[in-house]
Amino acid sequence: MFQILSSYSLNSLFIGCTGLEELSGIDSSFEEFNSTLFSQASKDVERSVQSKSVNAQLDESILVFLTRLSPYFMLKPAQKCLEWLIQRFHIHLYNQDSLIGCVLPYHETKVFVRVIQLLKLSDPTHRWHWLEPIQKPGVPLAKNTLINHCYKDMSFMDFICNLVTKAGKAFLDNPGNAAQLRVLFSFYDDTASKDVERSVQSKSVNAQLDESILVFLTRLSPYFMLKPAQKCLEWLIQRTRRNDGRRFCMEMEIKVLKIAPPMAQLIMPVKQP
Repeated sequence: MFQILSSYSLNSLFIGCTGLEELSGIDSSFEEFNSTLFSQASKDVERSVQSKSVNAQLDESILVFLTRLSPYFMLKPAQKCLEWLIQRFHIHLYNQDSLIGCVLPYHETKVFVRVIQLLKLSDPTHRWHWLEPIQKPGVPLAKNTLINHCYKDMSFMDFICNLVTKAGKAFLDNPGNAAQLRVLFSFYDDTASKDVERSVQSKSVNAQLDESILVFLTRLSPYFMLKPAQKCLEWLIQRTRRNDGRRFCMEMEIKVLKIAPPMAQLIMPVKQP
């Protein structure tokens, strides 16, 4: 699984297309990638000789695909698709952030470790160097290790928050599939929000959280009248309310009123005397 080959074949493309077809049977939004990442023309794309604009467009397509793929990562069809992207587009080299974002919610599985083992993380300055210790032994990433890193590196917490907002955009554009957001929200609840519980007395952490919430709400605002978006907002209110109490409820009310007045009814019930 997830082998790096010196060459690829039409058979690997066939496997990837088979995986995409099976995924499309579960979620029809994957069908659009038939003509891009999994097309016959894709087998002739060599990233190292492409222009910056072409690679930038390819990066964006890969990011959208991996964001949508994340909720299905543990399914065999999803892993077939990932195998093709690794072999053909070298996403383990060019799209490490997007790839890790896709598999991070499954950090306690062996499949996650197999993906991490594909990455070159030996450079101490590398953003994901802290994951290198799990590569050789092939052991899953413990939840405590993940939470501790949230506590040590605020940019990583921001990375997790961005995963949620990107997924929100990807799935709320397709409201019928918005239920898939529960995978990322569950992961967020187990990691970034637990970091908030541990560091609630830190002004810098609270400031970072407030900024992340505001960014999330701003990005979510175009979809506020959709039920999936409303569920996202209700979840965020209830989750952070448990951590921050009155302070958060008051600030959330102000932010929501500024961004989307019609949504104020969602926060009124949580006001505290």
